[in-house]
Amino acid sequence: MTADEYMPYFDSAVSDEVYLGTFLNAAGSAPRANEAAYSPFILAQTKEKDVSFWLIKAVIQQESSWDPQAASRAGSLGLMQLTAGTATELRESGKDCPADYAENIESNIRCGVGYLADLIAYTKEHNGEQN
Repeated sequence: MTADEYMPYFDSAVSDEVYLGTFLNAAGSAPRANEAAYSPFILAQTKEKDVSFWLIKAVIQQESSWDPQAASRAGSLGLMQLTAGTATELRESGKDCPADYAENIESNIRCGVGYLADLIAYTKEHNGEQN
């Protein structure tokens, strides 16, 4: 499905500020249940860590297709497909990455968003950009 086949759906009861990213496709089908369920937490994390909401949704779609039980042959787990090594590295560096990142959906999102925020900051720093 192409990007043109998706159109944002705005509920009149939800302001732009708390827009949850719910989508209807051009045929009018319902949004993926997990995407709609997790979007409020994703929005909160992306605002807290100043990362694009749309980037995180794209990563989750690509990495796990919104399946919180997704596991790769390489050992990546959950929606954000984090490895045990990455999660351990985040915790050891003092980042907010609970040990239950593989089982807990919110922990997995929290760790993944934090990790991408760190990568973005590192890239900006080494390209001479301001954060």
